[in-house]
Amino acid sequence: MIAGFVDHLWQSVVFTFAMWLAIVSVRRHTAKLRLWMWRVAALKFAFPFWLLFACGAWLGFPVDQPSDLPPAAFNVAVRAAPPVVAPVMTADLRGYPLAAGFAAMVLATLTCLRTIRAGMQLECGRARTEAVRLERDPDDIEPSPGFMQAACLSALCVLVVSAPVLAGATVDRLRRHDLLMANAKALRGAPIEMETAAPGMGNRPRVVAHAQGVVIRNANVQDLVAIAYGVNQLSVWYIQMFYEDTPPEIKYWVYTPRYDVRVVAPIRAPEDFDPYALRQIVTKLLAERFGLEIYVQQHCQPPCGVYNVPLPPME
Repeated sequence: MIAGFVDHLWQSVVFTFAMWLAIVSVRRHTAKLRLWMWRVAALKFAFPFWLLFACGAWLGFPVDQPSDLPPAAFNVAVRAAPPVVAPVMTADLRGYPLAAGFAAMVLATLTCLRTIRAGMQLECGRARTEAVRLERDPDDIEPSPGFMQAACLSALCVLVVSAPVLAGATVDRLRRHDLLMANAKALRGAPIEMETAAPGMGNRPRVVAHAQGVVIRNANVQDLVAIAYGVNQLSVWYIQMFYEDTPPEIKYWVYTPRYDVRVVAPIRAPEDFDPYALRQIVTKLLAERFGLEIYVQQHCQPPCGVYNVPLPPME
């Protein structure tokens, strides 16, 4: 808790210094602009970046498949940023080093707040002077920032707001990817059972994950493929030739009956379990039980039905 607060003060001090540099760059322009910039610098002490970081983690990083990673540049930036953005928590300071860092940040914060207060008082006076002068002579207007200065200030604002959000989304995506890979490896060779579901359960499948395994209830073959591959049911269709007198229970075997599938394996963070981790074991189950071949973008997924293609090694 204290380490996070110290890092918040550190971020606010650095932000104030950056804002001071921006204010210096527009010192010849209207005082109202500089006044608002000082106000933003003061507001930063009450608004920690971790709120934006948490918002990004909640929104998540958009990917096509749960096994996809964010761009490599984002991953490198996220791994390199903590020692600079949150040095106290990264170094895991405790005891006297933490107390010394806390004292130094409090002193720096007090200095920044005095500077912000003096700057706001100065710019308030200048803004009133400009208002009086403008009232006397409407044509006597202070120059506004040019295109390049305005573009730089806008880019700075976008960077300050978007960087924590993007970092939170990237960290959350990496965490979910690591969790997915760990659960997929645990489920890969786990014992699995499949039995006909009890009647009267409706048409909605359910996936229940717990620390000892995963249960898929009331799912037909179409549901199992959709769950394991992270797609909608309507994206799963099958091609098979039948005779005219083929019984319906054989012709529509993909839709009926429904099954309960149980997999016994240690699951990490079952509350965040992603059914995509079931992809390989469900594909193998359907291949062994039904001889089913599953194609994704015209590529047969191993073990590719009755051909028994070896599963690829997992990294």
